[in-house]
Amino acid sequence: MIKRIFLAVVVQVTCLTPPVHSLDLMLSGEDTVTVIDGDTIKIINNGRNLARVRLAGIDAPELSQDYGQQAKMALIDIVKNKEIVVTTFTKDRFGRYIGILSSRGIDLNNVMVESGNAWVYKKYVTNLSKKLASKYLESEMTARRKKIGLWRRSDPVAPWLYRKQKQR
Repeated sequence: MIKRIFLAVVVQVTCLTPPVHSLDLMLSGEDTVTVIDGDTIKIINNGRNLARVRLAGIDAPELSQDYGQQAKMALIDIVKNKEIVVTTFTKDRFGRYIGILSSRGIDLNNVMVESGNAWVYKKYVTNLSKKLASKYLESEMTARRKKIGLWRRSDPVAPWLYRKQKQR
């Protein structure tokens, strides 16, 4: 079952370093979306943490990783001053909603990939529709070919490999 959160107003973005649950919410002008990193946001309503949302199908560099801070700033720029719809599918093992951010019909998860600020998370992109997964994969190939964002680096390390290396 797909659930939607509609951020009804232009949201202020602040920069700070299981079963499907219903999360239908309209935010007021005092509510915020906080960008945690390049693929996670937190929705705060009147000072209450309402939800963490992990962007579906993508994986941005970790904050401690090369290009991690740039990916976070890119997501801040992408969501800043926009009306945003969050479509959630499920929750992950950390209790975060897994969802797609969109604004005026534009898939912001894909914007992160096509701007070279995130990888397609191949392990989980199969959870999306084939059409959406193909769109994300095509966007990543284009960003790589054009050497956009993190693809300017000679040998960027995928976040899932970086996390695995850090566990050792």
